[in-house]
Amino acid sequence: MKQLLFSVCGEFFSHTNKQILRMKYWNYILTVLVFSLITFSACNEPTIIGADLVEGEQGQIQIVDSFQISMKTVVGDTVIAYDPQFVNYANYLFGDFNDPVFGKSTAGVYLRFTGPSRYEGFDTTLRADSVVLVLPYDSTTFYGSTKENFSLDIFELTESLDAGATYTTDTTLMTEVAPLVSNFQFIPKPADSLLVIEPDGTSEDPTLLIPHLRIKLPTSFMDRLYETDSLTYESDSLFLEKFKGFYLKPATETNGMLSFNLDNDSGAGLYFYFHRSDSAFARMFLDVNRVIVPSFEQDTGAVVKTFIDNPSNTDSIFFIQGMKGLSVEMILPEMPELKDVIINKAELEISVVDLPVDDPSLFSPVDQLILSYFPDGNNNDRTLIDDIDFAASNLDNIRSWFGGDLVTGTSNGVSTYTMSIGTHLQQVLEGEIDNNLYLQPFSRAQNISRVVFKGTGANQNKAKLKVFYTEATD
Repeated sequence: MKQLLFSVCGEFFSHTNKQILRMKYWNYILTVLVFSLITFSACNEPTIIGADLVEGEQGQIQIVDSFQISMKTVVGDTVIAYDPQFVNYANYLFGDFNDPVFGKSTAGVYLRFTGPSRYEGFDTTLRADSVVLVLPYDSTTFYGSTKENFSLDIFELTESLDAGATYTTDTTLMTEVAPLVSNFQFIPKPADSLLVIEPDGTSEDPTLLIPHLRIKLPTSFMDRLYETDSLTYESDSLFLEKFKGFYLKPATETNGMLSFNLDNDSGAGLYFYFHRSDSAFARMFLDVNRVIVPSFEQDTGAVVKTFIDNPSNTDSIFFIQGMKGLSVEMILPEMPELKDVIINKAELEISVVDLPVDDPSLFSPVDQLILSYFPDGNNNDRTLIDDIDFAASNLDNIRSWFGGDLVTGTSNGVSTYTMSIGTHLQQVLEGEIDNNLYLQPFSRAQNISRVVFKGTGANQNKAKLKVFYTEATD
């Protein structure tokens, strides 16, 4: 089953291929826009909803928020790691992260490099002074405690990455038994630029470069390159058959998760430094090829497992986590009183809860949540709800139209998420789709952030489905 969110960007583009929206949804959009303007103009007088409607229509909009939503924390489904139809991710998680509440999450990366065919005479330079693997940081998706000692192993791949294949984050590729680099230790410094000698043929002055990790590869790797038939370097495909790539694997358990930027223009890749025959210092560079496969393993922690395994707990607290992680399955209630009404607006609001055993200063809540569903009712091809799909040109549009972003401490000091689901609810009421929903982080393959929130069974700050509607007229 092809699972949701190989990349949310894929969903952004897929919505353009849907059928032209039915007229009732354009009516819905117009209604919501008008209603939003009305609500905004009356924000200081929230009891006067509809005060700006034309005379004779005031008071027609009604509100109900007493619905009980069935919720259940579930283990997330498989994430698509690479698909040839889409561009790869930009950042890739890395680490062996032991979350005190959610459990253990391990993220490694399979990658390969572009061939050297663009460098004439590449094989004559392989007695390089050094070969360095460069991995730029993406600090925006670091999580937890990352100012500590990390370590990694580098294994050479013995199984090729296929640019035409689809890979999931459960993928395991064959590697050499012994690592090429073992237990390379470092303390991440994502805010510190590096002074590096980057030769231009005439100068060996240091250059200030963006924060990144540099790993010098052993001379045995250079020796193997030198001993390879020179014809290998005349064809990128032959090169990739001989040198299939690396697997970057975390070697030490830590209290946080890192992220590397492996985008085309990030500077990630293999750097060969050497002196030419005229003694000038020079460099050749093989960047990371766009067939990159993140590899995830996750084990649910004892705290979360208690709530998942004990049904008596599942009315009050629910858990969401990135990577494969955890999602919340929701089932909207039967709402016969709304069968023949016009849904002007529907909002799902949930409140964040800080557990006593947690440390919110280290583990901040998910920044953006999204909702999906199974459109065919058969658990195949989960997709974003139309309330997101309407806006899915970029994240700013999603936040403006759908919401789902974290709003900190505005309601009695409690942080909340509010999501507009009016279109989806109207479809459910008309029997066009099932009443199931799945709540999970935006772009979960690129984030390990998580959140705990209260359900409809909580005593305070309970989850609410608030529906604004108008009685239908003949």
